[in-house]
Amino acid sequence: MTVARPIRLSVPLQKRDQLSFCDGSPKAIAAWTEPLHALPASEAIATLLPAVTELGQCRAAPELRFEQLEAVRPVVWFLCTRLARSTLTRPLLLDAKEQTALANAQSLQTQLAAGYKLVVAQALKSGQSLASTALHRALSDLGPTLLRALQLYTPAPARLWEQLHQLYYLAERKGLLDHAVPDPVQQQSRPLSIRNLYLRLLLLGCARPNMLRQQGLLAMFNALEGWAEKAELATGVDDAHLLVDLTSDQAPLEATRYVGHSGEDLRCLVTEPLLETLRGRFDEALKSGIEQGADDPELLSHLIQAWGRSARRSFKRSPANGNLEICVGLPALHFHSAGGIPLQRQLRGGRDIDVPVADGDDAIDPFAGAGDVGGARMEELGQRRGPITHKASEPMEDYPVAKLRLEDISPGGYGLIWQSRPDAGLQAGELVGLRTPGDPYWSVAVVRWCRNVPGELRLGVELLAPRAASACVRPLGQQTAWNAWGPALVLPEVGALSQPPYLITPSGSFAPGQKVILNRYGTGFRARLQVLERASHGFAEYRFEELGGQRDVPQDTGIEVEYLDGETHFDEVWSRRDSPR
Repeated sequence: MTVARPIRLSVPLQKRDQLSFCDGSPKAIAAWTEPLHALPASEAIATLLPAVTELGQCRAAPELRFEQLEAVRPVVWFLCTRLARSTLTRPLLLDAKEQTALANAQSLQTQLAAGYKLVVAQALKSGQSLASTALHRALSDLGPTLLRALQLYTPAPARLWEQLHQLYYLAERKGLLDHAVPDPVQQQSRPLSIRNLYLRLLLLGCARPNMLRQQGLLAMFNALEGWAEKAELATGVDDAHLLVDLTSDQAPLEATRYVGHSGEDLRCLVTEPLLETLRGRFDEALKSGIEQGADDPELLSHLIQAWGRSARRSFKRSPANGNLEICVGLPALHFHSAGGIPLQRQLRGGRDIDVPVADGDDAIDPFAGAGDVGGARMEELGQRRGPITHKASEPMEDYPVAKLRLEDISPGGYGLIWQSRPDAGLQAGELVGLRTPGDPYWSVAVVRWCRNVPGELRLGVELLAPRAASACVRPLGQQTAWNAWGPALVLPEVGALSQPPYLITPSGSFAPGQKVILNRYGTGFRARLQVLERASHGFAEYRFEELGGQRDVPQDTGIEVEYLDGETHFDEVWSRRDSPR
């Protein structure tokens, strides 16, 4: 006879007979929490944390404890959501105050979930159906705790995965997996079952989250509300790709990386039906040009690889010493690769000019929705009224350069350590420039993954090109204003590798097949964008071809552009390196 493995739920020890902050009735608790809405999130969370901890420590019947937790739960979710929104706009290495606020938020929802787990344990002993609703709440409240950790590229809190697995195992044994519960604090299209809540978190944990942007993780988490039902857990693990060990404290692992026992506690995460859905959404997103939310082709492509059987990139890494300098984002790399010459001066061949700015009502700005074009500088210029001019010799850009420690080298890129407070825009998928200190020329790279450890941020960067030529780009054939020009980089052809030239532009600004004008220090080219090779939040990378034909002189921009007519070879201009100035 097989003896069932015991369930290990961590719950608070009951050592109090009454609450210190109110009389303990659900109505009194709700009234006590009401003023917290008006406080700063970090302050309110610090006030609320001891109170929620007391709720788990106070002796009470499971029915009363559940009502007490329900009274405090809305304000817990409100405050933690508000804090997360502000935290995610800051650099990834948080200061001491920010770290304390985040730790309190994590503890707050963990304590709330612990209270619901206590209800589960007590209600099951008396055979009450309340247990399944409390179990559902516990899973639901641990979800944002996991999401916040992943968005900051930190490990999941200790024992979080263990408790998620144990809650699932308990629901499986008690036949509660298909119990769906409405949740008033979440904006759900329909109630989720305990099974789908758990699958949602499994898929989140094995989506290679350290390779996704923070907003991409949030979009995926929200979309998994509907996607999770397309996945399933199976007991047969033969030929499995993703394995879940219910006795472990870890997310699902690829079968090739799993080291452990095989038995009744091992499950196979089956994702093929979900992958079929995502492939269809990916094809539709490419046709429709959608680049936002969960239907972003970049995000969908990543998830198809992460949840499918695609091979991981694998390069042998060699330890390395020394430093590299880094700048973050397309505008920064465009500025520094040109030797510190702003875009406006590049358009005039490097000369200082007075630039007229067109009226905001008439200006067409194809970069207004781009993910990374230097903040709102271009858009703000286009919205000003009247004949404002800007002296191009005045500094408009502020693109800092940081020094990073080199950890390892591989044929595909570098492992780097950022020990100072990083640029606020740095996330997985961001375009960066790299160079050795003192070298005037910049290599082009993309951040493949981030890992936040105490006191430092570790990065894996993939090298795209050893150098790039700065350029300016705008659509061909439009009546455009000054702010229609955006930053671009041309990655020269590498004949030895049969690699064609590529053009990097702001994301969301152009599309395959579109004709553009490229300006390189006053020398203009017409080009057609061909295949979109890579897309990220901050940039898009295209193959392109040069076009001949008549000159297209821009109007109403104050720029006179010399267009090639065949006497100057296209490759000759792009192969010249930017001279440091």
